[in-house]
Parts: sequence; structure tokens; C-alpha cells
Amino acid sequence: MDLWFVAELVLGILGNLISTFLFLSPIPTCKEIHKKRSVGKFSPIPYFAMVLSCGVWLAYGLFLNGTTRILVLTTNTTGLSLSFIYIIFFAYYAENKKRKQVLIFTTIEVVILVSIVAPIILKCFILSHDHKKKRGATTLGSLGIVANLFLYASPLSLVKDVIETRSVEYWPISTSLASFASGLVWTVYASYPMNAFILIPNILGCLLGLIQLIIYAKFKNTTKDTDRVDPNEQTTQTL
Repeated sequence: MDLWFVAELVLGILGNLISTFLFLSPIPTCKEIHKKRSVGKFSPIPYFAMVLSCGVWLAYGLFLNGTTRILVLTTNTTGLSLSFIYIIFFAYYAENKKRKQVLIFTTIEVVILVSIVAPIILKCFILSHDHKKKRGATTLGSLGIVANLFLYASPLSLVKDVIETRSVEYWPISTSLASFASGLVWTVYASYPMNAFILIPNILGCLLGLIQLIIYAKFKNTTKDTDRVDPNEQTTQTL
């Protein structure tokens, strides 16, 4: 068996596992919501970002071949399924007004996503022209880059509070580590043969994860009990 094929397969499986860990990271917040029986100030925006990212990459995966196709489809099917579970969970515990907003926004997002993705897939696979497929893959890959960056950058919303309080008590370090590790593994995986649409967002995702780890390391030793902020408010921003 070709050595590179084995290495590629191992990296792909590892990347899938780390990406799954990233998709599971909201679970502690869900536990907190269930405990309080209220969403409080928690935000559903990260779940919307997950729907967008996984939806685009799931469609992009249809244009791939071999092992890469399987890996991209499986990890993003998992992420998309979990994101809808998080949204339903959030809506269940939300007040009526916020519940309606969440459901309306989710519906709008899904309609927009389907209206963009579905015509590309139908046109490419029904017409079956190579140039159409190439154009469709390019369009979805470009959208995927933007969606992935939005997902990777979300923990950086904490930076302002960390600087003000000089505390990383509630910094989601596991998410930062997973972002860095996921970006690193997928960067190596997409390097040869090179897939720019997987490579570019993960190089940037790796850098964003590294920045988050540096910020954590810088303020880790300055954290004091008196610097702690309301965990409910802080966790809202870590979603």
C-alpha cells in the first residue's frame, strides 16, 4: 500500500475526529442552559454559523472524489446535524420572543442556503458538463472559505473582555486548542495533492487558533479571583 495514501487517510480521520470535537464544544453551554432552564444571555449566533459552514462544505463535498469526498461529507453531515439540535435546544428554552426570532432566522438562513446551493448542484449534476462542475466547485469552495473563517474566528469575541478584566477564567481553551489542531491537520492534509479551498481557510484557522492560544498564555498568570466576571455573561460570548 502506498505510504502517502496511508498518511493521507490517517490525517483525514484525525481531522474528522478533531472537527467533531469542535462541533461538540457547545455541549457544556447546553448543560448550563438546561440547569438554569433558561437561555439567559446566551447567543445562538455560533449555531447559525455552524449551519452555514457545514451546509456549504457538505455541498462542496459532492464535487470531490475518493477519500476526501467521504471525509468532507461525513464530518459536515455530523456538524450540520448537531447545529440543528443546538438550535432546537436553544429555542426550547428561549422566551417566546427570542424563540420566534431564532426560528425565523433559522428558516431564512436555510432558505438562503438552499437557494444558493441547490441550483448549483442541480445544474452541475443534471447537465453533467465538466466546466459546469468546475465552476460550481469553485463557487462553493469560495463560500466555504468565508464560512469557515467565521467559525474559526468566533472565540476571538472574548478578546475585549480578557484585556479589560485581565482574566482568562472563562476562556474556551478547549475550543481554541481544537481550532488550532483542526486547522493544522487539515492544512497538512490539503497540501498534497493541494486543494486550495480546504487549504486556505485551514491555514488561516490554524493562525487564528494560535493567536487565541497566545492570548490565553499571556493572561493566564494574571487571572485572579477578583477578576472573575459573571460566568453566564462570559459564557454567552464564548458560544
